[in-house]
Amino acid sequence: QAHRWAHQAKVPRMIQLLQNMGILLSPQHHRQHHHDGHHFLKDYCITSGVGNPLLNHLDFWRGMEMIVYWTTGVKSYSMLLQDPIALAKSPFGSITESTTTTTTTNYCLSRRR
Repeated sequence: QAHRWAHQAKVPRMIQLLQNMGILLSPQHHRQHHHDGHHFLKDYCITSGVGNPLLNHLDFWRGMEMIVYWTTGVKSYSMLLQDPIALAKSPFGSITESTTTTTTTNYCLSRRR
């Protein structure tokens, strides 16, 4: 639910307060996951984001993606970004960075304070 609230334009005031305090994931913090050329390459923590700096530094998420790939043979979106042909054939083929960034930015900018 914390992740959903980070995408919603309007949330209860108590949730907004917790997001502003950094206890729950805020739209601004979550936007980093979808934005700035790092398109889904970092900041995967979806409850508060507090663990992101350490986990990003340790490259934890790349390790998790590799385990999933080695186990299932399914490439992550970040792996597909490095292979344009595979990306075009994947379910993500119609998603572009500008589309996702614009959508996420609109969610965050339309939020009422």
